[in-house]
Amino acid sequence: MNKFMESAGKNIRWFENSGVMRPADGFWGVAERLVALDIEESIRQEIVEKFASRTMLQDSFAVESRRPDCNFEAALMFLLYGRLAGDEKRFDTGKNILDYLYFRSAMKRSEKHKLPCAWRWSHVVLSADGHWFDDNSWCIILQCALHHAFKELDERYQAGEAALNLSGHLNAAVARITALEPDEKGEMTDPDKIWTGNLRLPHWGALSIFALSCIHALYGRPEYLPAIRKYLQRLKAELSGFSTSEYAYAMMGAVAAAEAFNDETAREVAVLSRDLLLQAADPETGTLPSSHYEAPSGKGLADLIYTLNWSLLGLQMYCKFAPEDKEAGALLDKQLALVMEIQDDSPSPEFNGCWRGMYDMAEHTWGGGNLYEGGSSSIYSGWTNAPVSTALLLEYAGISLLELSGIKKFSGFSAMNS
Repeated sequence: MNKFMESAGKNIRWFENSGVMRPADGFWGVAERLVALDIEESIRQEIVEKFASRTMLQDSFAVESRRPDCNFEAALMFLLYGRLAGDEKRFDTGKNILDYLYFRSAMKRSEKHKLPCAWRWSHVVLSADGHWFDDNSWCIILQCALHHAFKELDERYQAGEAALNLSGHLNAAVARITALEPDEKGEMTDPDKIWTGNLRLPHWGALSIFALSCIHALYGRPEYLPAIRKYLQRLKAELSGFSTSEYAYAMMGAVAAAEAFNDETAREVAVLSRDLLLQAADPETGTLPSSHYEAPSGKGLADLIYTLNWSLLGLQMYCKFAPEDKEAGALLDKQLALVMEIQDDSPSPEFNGCWRGMYDMAEHTWGGGNLYEGGSSSIYSGWTNAPVSTALLLEYAGISLLELSGIKKFSGFSAMNS
């Protein structure tokens, strides 16, 4: 079997066997993450205090929050694997997760809400708050992928229409925030307090740009460009002062905008993010130093929650945007090889086939410490495992998120497998 498919298949079985998805057919969606019991006691207590819904397993416990972005990411992974492997069972698991999201989770806002078609943070947060820029941007991007690459499913879920309805509200938020200067904390947040997140950082801002670019490519929304360009002009001046994690997020957003709008500022930010990632990467392994504020920091620590995972997907997009760039292609190859090499092979079904949140390159093992959301003992369903497997599946298919989401021409899976 192809090495990319083999590695993704191991991870698929982790989803099914670990307890992160019960039942294993996706009927009730996917939990946010497993937390290994080897975690520091003080961090465990903090997680328990902040995340009330849990299930104890043998070697870990599941943080049972069903988050829409994590579930969309897992659903897309199962759909891709099922389609590429001709595996109807796994494809049906992807549909089950989507059925949960659209029909059983009650997480999508109705047309009567101030943010129609927006998604709450999780199924255990019932208030009107929690409409995060990053989470909802992923929901738009992946609903565009459903609309574009899985048309038979779009008829069932009306995913493209939901993404389009939400995108106008997202664009309005980006426009009103980019018109402001940073506050006393150096942050740029929504003055109307409808959306949550510091748009100044690509973690939130570049993902918003990615989402709006998908909508323009599919539906034609040139009126989204002014806010996108204004954001990217600021990012061009500030990106080098941000963390390696932000370089990866910036690459995804800038490449998407450059391809969708043929915008020169977006192209310049895409090249800048490429340069910064290449400068930061280890020349032998391709890993990037961990420097995200929600995870332990260190040059020899590979962060798979906020950095290396998104770098994989961002570099794939960049290499489709600039296929002549051999240095970027070589870095992508190194990072793909690295994640397959470090994939967990421990005997416990709670870990076998997964990628944990952080890998210690010097010790050649999972390690490096923990914070309550990042670190080696947190094993995320979305954000880590599903995006890494998706990158492997896309590599096997010879495409990137640009093609899958509709920004770049896509000939279909049948043509790829013929």
